[in-house]
Amino acid sequence: MTIPRFSILIPAYNAAHTLARTFNSLLSQTFDNWECIIVDDGSMDETLSVMEEFSRNDTRITMLRQENAGTAAALNTAARASKGEFLVQLGADDELLPAYCEQTNKLIQDKPDFDIYAANAWQISLSGRKHPFNKGPLFSEITSLPLEDVVLKPCIHGTAAFRREWYFNLGGWRTEIYSEDYDFWLRALAAGARHVYQPLFLSIYHATPNQKTANPLLARESDLGLLHDLAEHPSLSKSQRVLIMNRCVELERTISLRKKLYRIFGKRFTEGSISILRNVREAR
Repeated sequence: MTIPRFSILIPAYNAAHTLARTFNSLLSQTFDNWECIIVDDGSMDETLSVMEEFSRNDTRITMLRQENAGTAAALNTAARASKGEFLVQLGADDELLPAYCEQTNKLIQDKPDFDIYAANAWQISLSGRKHPFNKGPLFSEITSLPLEDVVLKPCIHGTAAFRREWYFNLGGWRTEIYSEDYDFWLRALAAGARHVYQPLFLSIYHATPNQKTANPLLARESDLGLLHDLAEHPSLSKSQRVLIMNRCVELERTISLRKKLYRIFGKRFTEGSISILRNVREAR
């Protein structure tokens, strides 16, 4: 039996209206040595019907069901059932572009001494605007990001492929963490995983009103908690701990500012409101 090169892990909750798009992105791959493990996380819509339709037509798709337990728990269920050399997280409303598996496999062959293989991605906002996940000179060429860079910004896209042993080394995704993918990358890098990035756009992230990223305050509070945890990691250097604690101070200020904005603007709060308030404070 051939071991799949990639195991695509999809946690699905009430994703009936987007799941066909996600599945079709897998079926369009130009490299076919993959499997997909999709977990219905207690959906209350027609998610299961869509899963059944696609799994009937392609034996590479395995469907599982569980009571609603959250994204991280569904990912852990999928990972434990997977067989691939590399694991890839994919949202049930997102897409892998056709060359994802082919180009990621090529990067693995060209750079065999790494553990996390990342690429750029397109993000589609609620308004339909398309913009890159990573931008700037650092992300215009093949590069390797150390822990320090990822502490300062969550710049490893969730669809990065990683060696399956790292799932077991870390004990999987932590179910109590709001930003479980960011937490996973940080813990992996702190434990010695090596990251490499290529500037190709290989996936598409679609923003939806109910996604976790739609609540930036909760996301930043989660980041603050996981960074405090990370600062206790036994393998960190003194300079890394200082960097992490400085980042925690910055996050605490941002969280305080956001809470103030919610009190001032209520439901009218927008990201632009942060710039307005900062300008007022700096002018004083």
